[in-house]
Amino acid sequence: FIFFEKCAILLLYVDKINYFCPECETIFKPKFSKIFWANHTPTTRKLTCPHCKVKSFCVETTKPVTKIETENQTEGEE
Repeated sequence: FIFFEKCAILLLYVDKINYFCPECETIFKPKFSKIFWANHTPTTRKLTCPHCKVKSFCVETTKPVTKIETENQTEGEE
């Protein structure tokens, strides 16, 4: 039962968080699986920006998505 509570909390958290690319300053929302499996610190995750394609430690933010709506809408998806 506790496992399901933790999963629910994680899903709610991921729904509210976007990521800021330090290279091009795009704010984007990656797929859940990429967030879940990415190397991370307490406030960053190593993700590939869908705009500039640079893999770096992106900062968590609650700001709305900019430039690119979601990773799913970019061309050349991994």
